[in-house]
Amino acid sequence: EELLANGCARVGMVELAQGAGATVEGVGMAVEKGVQQGGELVRSKGIHLESLAIMESMNSETGEIVFREQPHQN
Repeated sequence: EELLANGCARVGMVELAQGAGATVEGVGMAVEKGVQQGGELVRSKGIHLESLAIMESMNSETGEIVFREQPHQN
């Protein structure tokens, strides 16, 4: 998936997979909108979530997007 906003679709997909008997180890996202609650919702359900980038803020007037600093992973 490319973008995580409110998290409802992601939680629904995990529940659907689990209902079919699958074991879900985690969810990977390209971009998480940190300005919305999707990441918190997914994590609160005990789902391991990794995002390549997390948007900290967006300015619709200037088009500026600020990304959250994340630790480097090896």
